[in-house]
Amino acid sequence: MSDFNVLPPPSREEVSACWKSLIFGDLSREAAHGWAATWVEGPSVPDYPDPLVLTALQFLHGFDLSVDPQHPGLVRHGQGIAWCRSIQDISDEFSRWQANCAVYDSDPRLATVHVEAGAVLYRGREGQKPPGWRTCIGWMMRRITDAPG
Repeated sequence: MSDFNVLPPPSREEVSACWKSLIFGDLSREAAHGWAATWVEGPSVPDYPDPLVLTALQFLHGFDLSVDPQHPGLVRHGQGIAWCRSIQDISDEFSRWQANCAVYDSDPRLATVHVEAGAVLYRGREGQKPPGWRTCIGWMMRRITDAPG
């Protein structure tokens, strides 16, 4: 067991406030990264009662990534030379996160299946053999109906 004190994870309201501050320019990318790093890089990961808080923290932790022009294949935190994501990208991602929160709140079981299905389809796009759409739909329906609820 670690001797480190781990802060409890922030609430959705806290991660939302940090994200909005970043979008509106009240908080720097580096500051958002540093705040999120408390939980993303800590010596031990606390239990997250809300998985969407962890998702938000991971986004906030990475919005300071930039490409080094001297080494185009190298991406670093906090360099500020050529950001990987624009403020518009960050705002769009916030809107998607809010929509995902609404889906999760309406039916956590269905939201979980949706994320898992997205991962299956993503693996297909990344060069692994993609499943046929009928296979994906069948798999999703089994997950929805078989999941405890």
